[in-house]
Amino acid sequence: MLDVVDEHGPLNAPWSVHALFGLNLYQPWANIVGEAKSEERNEQEILLEWLHEEERRITEINIFTFQKEYEGYLNEEQLARELFVSTGTIKSWLKKGDIKPDVTVPFGASQLVYFAPEQIAGIRELKGLRVHDESTQYQDFFEFLDERDYTYSYKMIFLLSLLTGGNERGEVKVESLRELYRGFYLDRIKHNVPADRESCPYNRKESLDDTDALVRSILANPFEKFERKRFMHHCKDLAYIAWHTSLWKRFTENRADRAKMFKQMAEDLAKYFQGLGGLGNTAYLREHFPEVVSFLPADAAAESTGRKVIPLVEYDPATAFKSCLPYYPLQVAAGGFAGGDAPEPEGWVDVAQAGFSKRLVREMFVARVSGKSMVPTIPNGALCIFRKDVGGSRQGLVVLVQKRGFTDPETGGSYTVKRYRSIKASDEEGWQHETIELIPDNKEYPVLKFDRSTDEDDLKVVAEFMSVLEMPEKDG
Repeated sequence: MLDVVDEHGPLNAPWSVHALFGLNLYQPWANIVGEAKSEERNEQEILLEWLHEEERRITEINIFTFQKEYEGYLNEEQLARELFVSTGTIKSWLKKGDIKPDVTVPFGASQLVYFAPEQIAGIRELKGLRVHDESTQYQDFFEFLDERDYTYSYKMIFLLSLLTGGNERGEVKVESLRELYRGFYLDRIKHNVPADRESCPYNRKESLDDTDALVRSILANPFEKFERKRFMHHCKDLAYIAWHTSLWKRFTENRADRAKMFKQMAEDLAKYFQGLGGLGNTAYLREHFPEVVSFLPADAAAESTGRKVIPLVEYDPATAFKSCLPYYPLQVAAGGFAGGDAPEPEGWVDVAQAGFSKRLVREMFVARVSGKSMVPTIPNGALCIFRKDVGGSRQGLVVLVQKRGFTDPETGGSYTVKRYRSIKASDEEGWQHETIELIPDNKEYPVLKFDRSTDEDDLKVVAEFMSVLEMPEKDG
């Protein structure tokens, strides 16, 4: 907000004739421009004698501000925090009519709603909710962990960073926490395993390199999930994230419960990253989060993936397209190659080291395929070699396809890897594709069908699948 009004105090006066002439009190029909000469009356005064004032309407005016009148009322977010539920839950209750706001304020096409503090006890009773305060905080925290609600891996790495980097008061500098958190995902990229699920922005190294954006991401999620439960807070002026004092005191006093948290994070991380390259090389976890070491498997890379982890290497003109191929996340390959020039690779893979012995060409690249729709041809999480600029017949080939406006139900992206089949029909112009089908090898997944008249121009075959470069553990 920009304040563009200088010296507002002297100018804070109503814009009226009386104010302009410095008259403190209202004087009905007074000559405010000066005394009339003797008996002489001007035209305006003669006209004014024929006018009179009368009361026409009385309108009530609220002289209090909204904040003053509804002081202490809670909006949806505040009510959710007070009741220890999500904002989405409050919205759902409102939509169903289970609860009703005390104040509704129109705001554009929507409405702002507010709840009187007296409603809280009634809603708790109606929904069977218990009181959550400092006395229940310790129990609340472990119940929250037991939910194991992970859309991404953020909560687990954030919690490890906060527990490990905290000082004696349970405070961690935001910058230090960011680097611990960031390092985990960079290490996964370095070792050529997905940083997280395919839709996660952390799979792109540039997302992790933008440190300001990364801090905003951390504060929005996962920090907000803990903060809304009042487990921790952000000291903005000091750039610290800190545990709630009483919660941190219990953690430091009860070493068994602290160990319980590290044990759960180790187990949950191993389970979460199954099919995403596993935990891979655990050196980073062992070095930066030492309290988690005793709960990690002896060889997490072997136990969780069943394969050798092949690290990315730097570009070397002596090995490029001789023993090494560029590596791209699948969504980058689909979007980048379909658009023309190849994007900058995230690294290079020594495919000769991985046992691939065929001659390499510049159209080849490496990408990791996640999902089970092409099992057993492509196991979930397998590192694969593709070749772009597919020519000739594609019938029966496994291909990487991108289609504008399409969302693959498995990847959530506008691309997919499937077996290609076209059904042709003849017309005056010759043979044309009537229907294109993208067929999964796993029969539990549906065939994707596209009609020539509406879909063919938007559907681009980006690359042909050539080989699985490394085999993950047997997929069920």
